[in-house]
Order: sequence, then structure tokens, then C-alpha cells
Amino acid sequence: LVLDVSRKLPFSQLGNSDKLRKGQRVFLMGTPHGRFNSVLAGIISGLDRLALPLGDELLIQTDAASNPGNSGGPLYNLQGQVVGVLLGANPRGENLAYCLPINLVRDYLEHI
Repeated sequence: LVLDVSRKLPFSQLGNSDKLRKGQRVFLMGTPHGRFNSVLAGIISGLDRLALPLGDELLIQTDAASNPGNSGGPLYNLQGQVVGVLLGANPRGENLAYCLPINLVRDYLEHI
């Protein structure tokens, strides 16, 4: 694959997930059920959540609807900064989606 790019390509800025607060409005982007570039609004409904089937990291909980195809999508704050990465949803509860905090992702990327 070769790209001929004559201009800078846009990209998402990373935010600071430590500044998130319960009740804060956020939105997810993903491809639920194959519907490209869908935007799903919600709020931060919990911080420092442990969802053991998803791993042992403390996660961000949001009520933004998460469906198959959204996993791996960005969680944005209202400033358009990525503050998390969607891992998945709780299949036993509606509107319980879990995201890795972007600060954890950033730390990981700096060490690889």
C-alpha cells in the first residue's frame, strides 16, 4: 500500500481521561451492525469500574449505546478529544458500555 499525500491528514487529538467526571456528556463513534461512522451520545455513568471479563484495568463506564461493530471505537469528549477506547458492553445490562481510559492507552503506546 502506497499513499501519495500532498497535504496533512486530519487526526483526532488525545484528551486527558483523568479529567472526566460522572455526568459528563460524551459520544462514541463506531460501525454498529455495519453502519459506518455512526455517532452515539451518552454520559459518563461511572469511573474506575472493574469489568473482569474485559480485563483487570479500571474502566470508564458510559451509557452510550454500544452494539457489535463499535468495539475499538473512540470515546470523545465535547471538545472532540479522544478520552477512551470502547472495549465492549455488558450483555446483561442495557446502556452499560466500558472504555479504556485514553491515558492508559497513551502510557501503553509510549512503551512499545
